[in-house]
Amino acid sequence: ARSTYDLLRASAEAGPERWALTFLPGPELDADPRRLTHAELFAGVTQAANLFAELGVGPDDVVSFLLPGLIETHLAFWGAEAAGAVNPINFLLSAQHIAEIMNAAESKVLVALGPHPELDIWSKVEAIRDRVPSLRAVLTVGEGAPGADDFNAALAAFRGDTLQSGRQIGLDDVVSYFHTGGTTGAPKLALHSHRNEVHIAWSIGHMAGLRARDVSLNGLPLFHVAGALVVGLAGLAAGGELIMPTAAGLRHPGVMANHWRIVERFGVTVIGGIPTSLAALLNVPADGSDIRSVRIAQSGGAPIPVALKQNFKQAFGIDIFEGYGMTESSGLIVLTPSGGP
Repeated sequence: ARSTYDLLRASAEAGPERWALTFLPGPELDADPRRLTHAELFAGVTQAANLFAELGVGPDDVVSFLLPGLIETHLAFWGAEAAGAVNPINFLLSAQHIAEIMNAAESKVLVALGPHPELDIWSKVEAIRDRVPSLRAVLTVGEGAPGADDFNAALAAFRGDTLQSGRQIGLDDVVSYFHTGGTTGAPKLALHSHRNEVHIAWSIGHMAGLRARDVSLNGLPLFHVAGALVVGLAGLAAGGELIMPTAAGLRHPGVMANHWRIVERFGVTVIGGIPTSLAALLNVPADGSDIRSVRIAQSGGAPIPVALKQNFKQAFGIDIFEGYGMTESSGLIVLTPSGGP
């Protein structure tokens, strides 16, 4: 593959009817999920890329987003990478920091969550849109707002089978601008190429032994390399399925409380989180849930105590697969070897 777009195309061709994304609107087990197959995901990403190209996004241009963990976030993310480059932004940052990031990236398009009763993202959009001179268009997900077009409605007008721009994506084209606090705490941009992100998906797939039958519970935010690449792209490139447990992900207390029931319902094989979230799961008994499908738990973000690994294995029979990396390294540098200490 020469691009992240190629990876998604390959998965769509290899298993078009396999589930790619499953979004749970709430932690309740009786809630109907929203699902996309790999073929539907690739078509939606292609439509998003064509939409962004129509809005003037070319190989050297940037699409930013302020979105929680939604299916639309994936469409915007990979569609932006196919049209130009993506700049995923932590919507919990202050409006000032968001504007600084977008100005550093010279963002041309912004996709953001519209007015919402629980997530106050739109007020930040209103505060920054006149402070980013390069910004040409704003698209909303969810409730609409004045001065912005509806992202889903706009997608429907575009083809989902080919890039209408005719772009030939190069391995060394810049594909993403992830922000990182670095050593000072002030946001900086780390640039990735398609080569970087394709390689990280490929290498994680080999190290973790990912296959099309794998189902990963991805409650990590997509503005972070772990959620987007380490779990997200690696799982999708293997042809597997990502379970997205509510827009708040692992931050939702109901998701943690129902964690093992969600695992049983969808046959989850890969779980994960930072050490504190895995430690919290020790206080959530399986209570008879069949969790034998889980083969590994991924952990990163901080060193994991040996006692936690041992207790997790004793409580659930699951090995913790530990990683260390940086935003600048596309997410990972080293991983616990599969089947080894």
